[in-house]
Amino acid sequence: MQTKVSKPGSPGLFYVFLAMGALAFALLLADAFRYRAGGGDAVLSAAFTIIYDVLMVWTALVVLTAVAAIQGDMPASGWISAIVLLPASGAATAAAIDLATRGGRWALVVPCLLPPLIGFYAAWARLPRLRAMLPAKAATYGVWGVVLVLSAIAGYAAM
Repeated sequence: MQTKVSKPGSPGLFYVFLAMGALAFALLLADAFRYRAGGGDAVLSAAFTIIYDVLMVWTALVVLTAVAAIQGDMPASGWISAIVLLPASGAATAAAIDLATRGGRWALVVPCLLPPLIGFYAAWARLPRLRAMLPAKAATYGVWGVVLVLSAIAGYAAM
């Protein structure tokens, strides 16, 4: 009978990246809720700010997910879903914020929910205490299913 060997590394660095991602997420939300459609240079500056914020948050999410996949216990379906859905959800978030500036304020649900949801999944995969509380299939299919649905809705609405 094979026993599961825990992978090396303390979660200290994971917590550092989680904190950096949380800070970037706070900046993203602050900019998303104050971003308004306009004209001229102000709208171009705001658009670049949003793009930069999304890139910061999704870079942190990619690092968190990669660390969780390497040092944690992420199922194959989890990291395959991450490879496909992380870029798609980042693009959907940027599209949702743009949609919110054109009157679809409901679309701000996407940037409010996706980063914490993906961050939770990375934490679940990396931290044994969280894995003990939630079965692998429920966590993997639940999180990535919601990410898929929210990304698809935001992408479709922004078209």
